[in-house]
Amino acid sequence: VGGTFAVIIGIVIVAAARSPKIPYLGEASPIDGREGVVVDWRQDGGTVLIGGEYWKAESANPLSKGDRVKVSGKAGGLKLKVERKS
Repeated sequence: VGGTFAVIIGIVIVAAARSPKIPYLGEASPIDGREGVVVDWRQDGGTVLIGGEYWKAESANPLSKGDRVKVSGKAGGLKLKVERKS
């Protein structure tokens, strides 16, 4: 019984060691610098469409529906910081 248990634990450890690693993104994100369009905006926050995905966003400058934007970073969680594309 002990030998069987040791073999099973060994298989689990080897499988875990060979599993694909998820890179740590830290402060930089693959979405930084991507461009999109404002779908809805109220005051300093709203929704933007970037790469076919809807994101919550905030901006220091007022934006309106249809404005082209560029991602400048993360605002926290799944919220992005955006700025009007010049």
